Amino acid sequence: MRNRLDHAQRTARNEEKTRLVLRFLREETWTHIDVIQKLLNIKTRSPVHTFLRKLEAQNLIKSDFLTVAYGRDIQLWGITSHGLAHSFDDDEQYQERPTFSVKKVTQSTMQHKLDLQYVRVLCEKKGFLNWRDGSRLGLRKSGFKVPDALVDMNGQTVAIEVERTIKTAKRYADIIASHLRAARDGHWAKVIYLCPDEKVKKQLMKVFFSVKELKFEGQVFQLTDAHYQKFSFYTYMDLEV
Repeated sequence: MRNRLDHAQRTARNEEKTRLVLRFLREETWTHIDVIQKLLNIKTRSPVHTFLRKLEAQNLIKSDFLTVAYGRDIQLWGITSHGLAHSFDDDEQYQERPTFSVKKVTQSTMQHKLDLQYVRVLCEKKGFLNWRDGSRLGLRKSGFKVPDALVDMNGQTVAIEVERTIKTAKRYADIIASHLRAARDGHWAKVIYLCPDEKVKKQLMKVFFSVKELKFEGQVFQLTDAHYQKFSFYTYMDLEV
C-alpha cells in the first residue's frame, strides 16, 4: 500500500511540475534551466535537467544552444507546438502562442529577458498578482517609459524595473519624469527597481538620487521626498520567500 501511495504521489508531483513548466513557457516561450529550477523549488540542477530531458523526450519542450560572448554556448529550453497544446487545462480555451526557435532569440536582449523571468518567478512566489510583460502592454506610443512589467500588489498597480547595468543620471532624470507622470495619470502607483545584487543596487541608488531636478512639461522643478517615495530598490535576494 505504501509503495502505491508513494508512486501516486510522485506521479501527481511530476504532473504538477509539468503543468507549471508548460504554463510558464506558454507565456515566456523559452528560458534557462536556472529559471526552471527556481520555478520548481528544486535545490540542485541535476534533477531539473533530468526532468527537462523527460519533457523533451515527450516533445513537450525542446532545447537548443545560442552562442554568446567568446564562442560560449548557452542552452535554452522552449515550448513546442505539442507542449503548447498541453499547457491548457481542460476548462481553458486554446490560444495560439509563439513556440521556441533559437533563431528568434536575440543575444543582446537574452540576459535581460532571463533576469526578468527570474524576477517574475520571485514576484509570483512573493504573492504579487497579475504579472504583465511591459512589451505587451501597448504603451510604445504612449510617451511613457515602458516598464519591464506591471504587477498588482496590495491593491495597487506597481511597475517593475529590472536593472543590471547603470544608466546615466540624465537618462534617469527622463525615466523619473516619465514614471511620475504615469503615477499622476493613474497608470501605476509606484515603481520597484530590482537588481541582481547589493553592489548594483547601491550604484543604481547613488546615480538615481543624484537627480535633484527635472524638466517636466516645460517647467523645471525640484524633486522632493514625496517624489522619491514613489521608487523602491531591492535585490533579487530580497524577494526570496
